Amino acid sequence: MGHESRATMIPPSTICHLCGSEHLVTVQEMADTSGRPTAIQLCTRCGVLRPVVSSYVAQNDPVLEQATYHAEVWSDFGPETAEQLRKDVQGIVDSFRRILGEPSDSPVFEIGCGRGGLLAALKGSGYRVRGCEPSEELVAKARKGFDFSKEELTCCGADEFLNRVQAEGSLGHVFIWHVIEHVVDPLGLMRRIASIQKPDSYVILQGPCLLPEHVFPEHYMFPTEPAIHALAKNCGYDIERIEYDYSLGFITFVYRRNHDVVPEAWVELPQSMSTSLAMIVERHAQQHREQRLMRDLAAARILGEDRYAAVDRQRLLLSERERTIFDLERLVANERIVSQDEAQRRVVAEEEIQTANRMRWELDTVVEAQRVLIQQHEARILHLEQLLEHAQTTSSRAERFFRRLVRSS
Repeated sequence: MGHESRATMIPPSTICHLCGSEHLVTVQEMADTSGRPTAIQLCTRCGVLRPVVSSYVAQNDPVLEQATYHAEVWSDFGPETAEQLRKDVQGIVDSFRRILGEPSDSPVFEIGCGRGGLLAALKGSGYRVRGCEPSEELVAKARKGFDFSKEELTCCGADEFLNRVQAEGSLGHVFIWHVIEHVVDPLGLMRRIASIQKPDSYVILQGPCLLPEHVFPEHYMFPTEPAIHALAKNCGYDIERIEYDYSLGFITFVYRRNHDVVPEAWVELPQSMSTSLAMIVERHAQQHREQRLMRDLAAARILGEDRYAAVDRQRLLLSERERTIFDLERLVANERIVSQDEAQRRVVAEEEIQTANRMRWELDTVVEAQRVLIQQHEARILHLEQLLEHAQTTSSRAERFFRRLVRSS
């Protein structure tokens, strides 16, 4: 076959998940999605980040574990939600039309289709499609929801799928969308793809950045820019683009298959491209800070909107009270109380007027206090926007510095 996977089980915490080296350093500790403290390791050889979780040494089949996990996560998926899913991911296809080109007889492939939304969006855009997914439950739901044929969506793992594709011809453009972080042997997978892929075809990948909400046992690694470069160099690819989505904490990278022979052994990066611990850790810390600032800003804006809504409610209540006062004053003006009972009614009405006036004064005070809170909140929003702008400037400088390091290599 040329390039088989190096392992079928999850590597222990002493071995890099990507390059297989033992050059691992624990750089930080954070709580995972369940609140469990998790050590984060950095490979100083390839630059990948990986969490150390006890379940990684489980003796179960990782592919089966992943299939079972995702079937449980998406257990509520069905035909009634299929079309909305396709619409939600249509923008992904639209953003890569320049790379994919016009639809042709050559299919676009996807490895790890999950619920099938991306494959359906590609098919709906006129492309021939072929994909694989190891979960029998998800494949059955996707075929029913999107009317895939067995040829379009195959129930099998990546190795079996690529063997079938090779037996039939060659591989064109490939999507690996939020899958690479779930793969036991990403280097073996990428070398296998490269060994049968046509030159100048693309592999389009997206994965999570290292953030607490992305740390859980089913994520085996987190790509970094040095790791993305190392993977490209060791699999016969050139890098087309690398983009960050700071709002969601994702990184997208696109490889173009060059004409080089796929390396059999690990190819070291140039010295100038070797991993800097401080740079990688600071880069992810910066992403974390920017994401938190954006969320704080959004929360502040929502709170501000709630304040405005509260003021509107207070104004409405005040208006109702003023109408009551007007009605009472008109009643007093129109009535001429001659009897003792009528005089008593007038006294009661005047007391109600005084009470209403006092309530109006109290409401005026509340409205004024709300206005002060809104002014303070707007100042907070301005401060958060300035912090975000400063954080983005710092990130941009770090990225330009890193790019210069790449070009100097």
